[in-house]
Amino acid sequence: MYIVFLVVLLIPFIVMIVMNALKKKTEDVVVTKKTQCKNYALGIALLWGIALLVFIMCFIGKISHEDIGFRTIKFKYNIWFTIVTLVLSGIALIYFMYQLIASLGSSKFIEKQMTDSNQGAIEVLPRTKQEKYLFSLLALSAGICEEIIFRGFLVFLVLAIFPCLPIYLVILISTLIFGIAHAYQGLQGVISTGLLAAMFMCLFLVTDCLLFPILLHFIMDFSATFILSEKNMVGSKTEIQ
Repeated sequence: MYIVFLVVLLIPFIVMIVMNALKKKTEDVVVTKKTQCKNYALGIALLWGIALLVFIMCFIGKISHEDIGFRTIKFKYNIWFTIVTLVLSGIALIYFMYQLIASLGSSKFIEKQMTDSNQGAIEVLPRTKQEKYLFSLLALSAGICEEIIFRGFLVFLVLAIFPCLPIYLVILISTLIFGIAHAYQGLQGVISTGLLAAMFMCLFLVTDCLLFPILLHFIMDFSATFILSEKNMVGSKTEIQ
């Protein structure tokens, strides 16, 4: 079991190495539509590849789907922790839905998003129809695979090895590892993804089910799909070719 745990701890570092390599490869280089789509496809393959590794380890270790979070909803924590988590998750859901709807019909909202976001974040967003299709698949893959890996499977292993570990340390461990996996986004990306990871972790704990974290995670990523369009290519390192 300890060997399995160490293998899981290596996952974020593998992700970080691959994504950093891709980032360095595209720095100061015009990213074409073909390259952007290739990066999305690689991200999808990487996520499902790691998820497959998790499923293989579950099979070898006789860990059931229920053990990693595919259970019926059950509220088992104190009411205040549950209420605060559900309220914050609800606010996040409303915001992401607003971002999705606003990006479909508000040019002012799009301009504000482009102004507020760092250039690195802007460069990875899709613009063409094909890019948006692949980005949507990437968002779905991230919602499913990352929750299975960093919430369901990781939490099971941590609690199996350290059954008396306080819940706040479980949340902290999951948050740190998830943040490290997104180190390629820079310090701002690590902090923002870490905070979101903490919310996903709390939502998983209070519902005792991966369904809601998966849905919220997917909606969060998918909400960025329509922020940019082909007309935003002007002045960007990303071009249609």
